[in-house]
Amino acid sequence: MIPDGNRRWALNNHVSEEAAYAIAAERAKELISACQDLGVPIFTLWAFSTENWSRVGAEVSLITRLAAQHLGDAALFSRFKMEGGRFQHLGKKDRMPVELADLIRRLESESADNDKYIFNFAFDYGGREEILHAVSQAAEQGLDLKRLTADEFERFLYTAGQDDPDLIIRTSGEKRTSGMMPWQSCYAELHFTDVDFPDFTVQHLKEALEEFSRRKRRFGR
Repeated sequence: MIPDGNRRWALNNHVSEEAAYAIAAERAKELISACQDLGVPIFTLWAFSTENWSRVGAEVSLITRLAAQHLGDAALFSRFKMEGGRFQHLGKKDRMPVELADLIRRLESESADNDKYIFNFAFDYGGREEILHAVSQAAEQGLDLKRLTADEFERFLYTAGQDDPDLIIRTSGEKRTSGMMPWQSCYAELHFTDVDFPDFTVQHLKEALEEFSRRKRRFGR
């Protein structure tokens, strides 16, 4: 999921960006729980891109603070982990605040052995950067890049060992993926909605999944 439209929603509803992002964070937690209830095995939320660091400092501080606050929600993640959920971060940790990085490492460590559900938290994530990172890691491991196979390459992606995404949802009317998992999403179905993310409810998620279930997928065959 690409949760777009938080600032737009704030403007249209005459509220502060802080209020909009706080509502968006609650919405994200609802969707994480809903995916468990609906049997979705992997849910990825792209919370912050590598390009988002260029935004106004106050907004960046707000987003990182809310991320730490809501990832620390004991009620949400205790149920998630107890029912076999694994938390995984996609992206870099060296540019985010130490408090957030430490919390992410703890959540990853505490849930590392779980395999029923996966929640991917994409923070400081960029698709091109992921591919460059994977190439660099393959080279460091001594692989011959001229003979590198797709299976070998995928071992170095942030999502190593996971299935590729079946569906990418983007809110708020934008009709592009902006570098969301460019390698993994080559056969993903796309669902674009005009609904801003703070208004994107569990019912909207169910409708997107229902619409996806009616699509014919041939994977090039």
